[in-house]
Amino acid sequence: MSRAILKINYTASSESKNPYGSEEELQKMREKLGTRVVQKGDKIQVLCVGKAEGNDFDAGMFDNDMTVFVAGEGKGLLMPALDGACMGLQLNETRKFDVKPGDEGHPQSERDESLVVQVPTGGAKVNTGTTVRLNHEGQLRLAMVIKVEDGNATLDMNDPLAGRVLHYEVTLKAFDAEVNRIKQLFPEPIHVPDRTFDLNELRMYNGQNNMPIYLGCNGLVYDMTAGAKFYGPGGTYGFMAGYDATVALAKFSMNPGFLNQKWILEEFEENELNTLANYCRTFEKKYPIVGKYANKK
Repeated sequence: MSRAILKINYTASSESKNPYGSEEELQKMREKLGTRVVQKGDKIQVLCVGKAEGNDFDAGMFDNDMTVFVAGEGKGLLMPALDGACMGLQLNETRKFDVKPGDEGHPQSERDESLVVQVPTGGAKVNTGTTVRLNHEGQLRLAMVIKVEDGNATLDMNDPLAGRVLHYEVTLKAFDAEVNRIKQLFPEPIHVPDRTFDLNELRMYNGQNNMPIYLGCNGLVYDMTAGAKFYGPGGTYGFMAGYDATVALAKFSMNPGFLNQKWILEEFEENELNTLANYCRTFEKKYPIVGKYANKK
């Protein structure tokens, strides 16, 4: 039997049987040929490209469609479907799988019309198609502006993939993917002032009594004073001023209970790492770094 026979593509969600036998039998055959395959406990890097049924909408869930996870743990986005589809894969092999509404791991099974709201623009220029962050019932949500009329904007907080069947292709790119994943998401800043804050000192910089607004994120302290409208007293993120907000930002949460929580990057879920990395990139573009702080586990 040649290796070419074992280079397969099939739809994991299909009810039809894999013509090459069960996954267990397939794995045994590969092992006989000396080909390494994904097994439970392997830390792997995969390319996962997705499209939503109906309008071919991009259903990608990861930065550059790449993600790293431990096979068999079933933790993270698109799990457990992605996890199951990767079992038995060999390097550079591709497999298809679907995530249907109602399946565990689907971002939103059905549209919820109560998540479509109207808010006044307050004279601000707002364009349809823009994505905004909205504090809705104490929860921070992303919303799409779908209509602007008579000084009001209609915002849709439903996930764009709500109610759609999602089709994915996953390709195994690397085994033992330690990483570089953290270094890729969180590169070292070019310049960090030689000043270290403790959390008590950081608490003083909350924008009150003419103090500047400092915020801790991923071990760095940012001066958010230029964004006082959002991060100052009364602002949407004002409750974060003077705190280490790393966990709250990673979890995309407005819960003050996540402030000053100790953290380790390696313990965040993949989607939380991506969310935190997006905040870090935004902060580094807009706000100066004024020092470091320590709050890791």
